[in-house]
Parts: sequence; C-alpha cells; structure tokens
Amino acid sequence: MCSIVYVIDTKTQEQIDSVKFLTSLNISDERMSEMRMNVLRAINEYKPLFLCGFCKNPVSLSEDMYTRKKGQSSKEIYFKHHSPSSECKFFLDTEYSKPEIDRMKFYGLKEGYPHQIMKHEIAKALREGGYDAEIENVVPVSTLYKYDTQNELYKCLWRRPDITVKNDKMKFAVEILVDTTFYPVMKDRLNFYKESKQHVLLVLNRFNPRDVKSSIPNDILSLTNGNIFEFDDEMMWESKQYGKLVLRCHIARPVLKDDKTLSCVWIDRKVCIDDLKFNDKFVSGYWFDCRACKKNLLDTHNKETGTVSTDEETFYIPEEDHHVPENSEESFRLLLKGEIDFLDSRGYGDTIQFFYNLYNKEFYTADCHVDELKTINNKFPQHICDFLKQLIRVANDFPEYREAACRILCNIDLDYDISEVFGADNSIFQTAWNISDTPFHLRSYLILLNRKDYFIPESFNKRCQKNLIELKKSKRSKALPQDERIQIEKSVVTLMLNKLDDLNLPEYFELLEEEHSFRFLIRLASYTLGIPLGCAHPNLAALTSSMNDSHGKFAHLTVEMIEACNLDKDAIINHNFMRLKKTSQTDQDYSYDDLVYTLFKVFNKKAGTINAIRA
Repeated sequence: MCSIVYVIDTKTQEQIDSVKFLTSLNISDERMSEMRMNVLRAINEYKPLFLCGFCKNPVSLSEDMYTRKKGQSSKEIYFKHHSPSSECKFFLDTEYSKPEIDRMKFYGLKEGYPHQIMKHEIAKALREGGYDAEIENVVPVSTLYKYDTQNELYKCLWRRPDITVKNDKMKFAVEILVDTTFYPVMKDRLNFYKESKQHVLLVLNRFNPRDVKSSIPNDILSLTNGNIFEFDDEMMWESKQYGKLVLRCHIARPVLKDDKTLSCVWIDRKVCIDDLKFNDKFVSGYWFDCRACKKNLLDTHNKETGTVSTDEETFYIPEEDHHVPENSEESFRLLLKGEIDFLDSRGYGDTIQFFYNLYNKEFYTADCHVDELKTINNKFPQHICDFLKQLIRVANDFPEYREAACRILCNIDLDYDISEVFGADNSIFQTAWNISDTPFHLRSYLILLNRKDYFIPESFNKRCQKNLIELKKSKRSKALPQDERIQIEKSVVTLMLNKLDDLNLPEYFELLEEEHSFRFLIRLASYTLGIPLGCAHPNLAALTSSMNDSHGKFAHLTVEMIEACNLDKDAIINHNFMRLKKTSQTDQDYSYDDLVYTLFKVFNKKAGTINAIRA
C-alpha cells in the first residue's frame, strides 16, 4: 500500500499517481533495490528524483515484506517521506474526497517552477503592453489543507486567480494550466468565474489538438467559446518582440459538412492581447466567436460548408521568421543580444561592454566591467532581474558559466531582489547548491544570502549532517572521487556557515571570504572525517605535508586538530606530523584560532576562551 497519494517527477515536473506508477513497474527484487538506491543517492546529492506532491519534501522508496500464499513472500515497494513530515496529512487513507484531492494537486502545481516562470513571463508581457498585472502570492499547499474544504477561507484561497489584470477599459483574471490532466478541475474554476460573472482568460503552456493527451473536453470548449490560448517559448519571444502579450489562439472553428451535420476544424492564429474580446455574454476572453459561427451555420438559409477561406488562413499578426532557442545557453545569448540593443537604443552604449564580453564567453574580461551592471540596475532593475534569472538557468545547465555567475550574483554592490531571481524561499538554497561547482561558490552564495536575512533551512542543514555522518561511518581508506568529494566539501561549508549564523557571529563571515584561509579550514575538516578534502591528495599523510608547506602559518592549529582527533600516533602521518610540529614553533598567525575553535566540536574545551573574548 503506497503511503503517499501522488509524487512529482522533478525532471519533467509532472505529477505521478504513485499507485499506478509503482504498480506498472515490472522489475525484479534486485532492480527494485537498485532503483531505491538511485533515488536515495539523488536525495543525498540534493537533486531528488521525486517530491511529495503536497508538502514538496523529497521522498524515497521503501520496501515491506508480505505473504502472497503460504510459503511464498514478496516485497512491496512504496513512496515515503525521506525525513519526517508530520505536517503532511496526505497519505492514501485520507479524509478528503477525490475531487478535493484533485484540487490540492492542481494547486500544488502553482508552486512548481514551470508554472511560476510562465506566470511571471505573462505578467511581464502584460505590463509592457500597458496593463496592470498583479501576480497571485502562492499559498503553500500545507497551508491550504489546514482548512476544511467547506471553510470560506479555503474557498477564497482555492479561487484566487494566477494573475489579476486590468486597465481603464476592462478587468479580467488569467488562469494558467500546465497539466492537461486537470481539465476537470479547471472546469470547476471556469464555472466559478461564470457564476460570479467575472471575466477570465485560460492559458496553457502547450497544446496540440492532434495530440490525444491534449484532447479538450466539450464542456471546457463551451466555456471558452472554442478558443484555447497557448503561451510557449515561441510566444514568449514574440511577446518580447512586440512589447505586449502575444498568444497562439487555437480555434475549434465550426464547419458544416456536406451532409449538413456540424463538425469543427482546428486552426490557429497568433493574436495580441489587445485584440481579444471580453463581454457579458461569455465568461472567457476569445478572439474568434465560435458560437456566432455555429449559429450562422445552423441557419436554414445558410449554404456554407466546411471550406475555410484563404483569407482566414493568414495569421492575424504577419508571420515572421523568429527562431526558437534550442537550450538555455542559446536563450541566454539571445537575451544578451537583446540587452545590448535595448541599452544602445537608449543611449547607454558606453555601459554594454559587460554584455559583449559575456556574449563572446570572455568571462574574466566581463568581470572587469561588472560595475556597469550597477549603473544599469539603477535605471532598469527589472532588466537586471531578468538577466540574472537567465544566468542562473544557463549556469545550471552549462558548468562553464558557473564561475562568472558566482562573481556576478555574489557582488555585494549589486542590489537585486533575491527571491525574484533565485525563486521562492523554499528553493533559494537548492538553487545555490545546484549552480555551485565548488565549495567556494557555495560559500559565496550562502554568505550573500545571510547578508540578505535568508537563513539556511533546517532540513537543508540536516541533509548535510547526514552526508558527513554516513561518510564517517563508511570509514573510507582511499580518497573520494572528485564529484563525491565536492559534495562532501559543500556539506562542510553549509554546516560551518549555519553554525556561525546560529551563534550570531557575523564578524567571522568576513574571515571566510579570504580564499587561501578558507581552503585551510576545509582541509582542516579532513582530519575529523578521515578523508582529504579541499585537494586531490590520496591520504592524510600527503595532506599533512601540504598543510605544512601551504598553510605553515596556521601549523599550530593543524597540530592541535591532529592531536584532538587522536591521529598524532598514526604511523602513516607521523613523519609529516613531526615536521608540522616543528613549523608550529616558528612565527604563527593566531587570528583564526577563535574561528577554528568555534567551528569544530573537537575543540569544545576551548569554548570558555571564546566566550571570554566575546564578553
């Protein structure tokens, strides 16, 4: 019996019925165990494959033994929360009905990345076209299901539109649908608008009338007057080109066949938001009046058949050859080119060298011109936010951009809205983790977020602790592969910064920004875990030699660490340890002593010294 009703596939952002999904798996017990391990490994690398569809926490796979027949046993696999989630009520045995659960699932999509991106891009295009567009503040599903489904507050939250739009002539809501399996839920929402006599515009992220999965129910077509609007990547670029919202309108155009029976043909047009019609007859905005067309065809005096005129075949907006980007890098380069043209046309030709350098992938040269961003940000803050969001996307997909992304995003003189650029609060730290190729990148992001009053979530901190505990239990004798080592180093960095934050020691954050000293701290952590970190050395003996040569001014701290970890008698590192001990008796830098004693538990005996200094 599956313990979670449905989960979200993080790769496709699709919602999956957990019962159907797991029942469809026809694999051996061995493959089942391998799948469990793959899911668990992805969670430990902070890239979970599946999330609980309601609380959005990572879920893992678990197995139970059960008896099919006497003398025979098998395993049942099911999803469960990877970490305790006592507030998540949505298990298979739930008090809610299927329609109510479907509403929750639909609302859960509003918190997803595809829905959020689409909502912000549509609102941006509307504003550029002269409309006031207010984006709904998403209420977490965990908050939504705290209320009884008959509660007025629940109904109010459930009925909130994605975007509220108005100008001096009209007011309407925009509802976004990113999963066509929720047509029944959308029908309920459209009926609500109809009953309350409010105008609404339904927009899909993709729609192909020839695709069986996209098949539109007749009751939805009736509510939308046969007009289905789509906003995909191409429409996003068209909107940027025209400076207003452009949608692809799919029209179920009624036709009268030769046998005088009604049918319909799908045609599509690119239409501007200004050309849509809103009136009291129809709840939904439309471009082509299918009802009037149908009425005309049923007129007994009408002799028209199913032929669509050549004139109607042309797009409402003249067709132009606009290339749709194939990946995030191409989108980023197109955005850079657009920014260059935009700034140049407004007389800022002397402040676009930065974008030129990035466009040509001259990353370090671009860093010399990063001050230009501050000038541009003061004049066009929304442009900088759009640029930074796209920078994060390309850095997530193309590692070569990550160094430049870190230097730009963590520039303390660049003032931007972190929650808009990085995403919702619950994904900010995940985003920082994903685009960090090194612990140095992550260190910079976490310090930046700390300065903006964002704190490392407890769940994030616990994952890092679990990584280090599992490593310590494994008692590795060989150096870690680079990818695994970087994951551990990033966990160490997270725990270090979280500890400083908890103890309210902001002055130490400045010490961590010096790269050479920061590398020393990462390497110092190696002795507590028994594996070299911050370098590619094969063992602790080689690391100790490097600590003597590269970090001799902190030799006394390394000696204390080795002794505190009871490694000073280790025959393998003993020779290098004795050399290090001699170095510790020469000129030493003691400025990092308090920081080291604070960060590492093995130095708890020094806590009194720190408190005395702080007092």
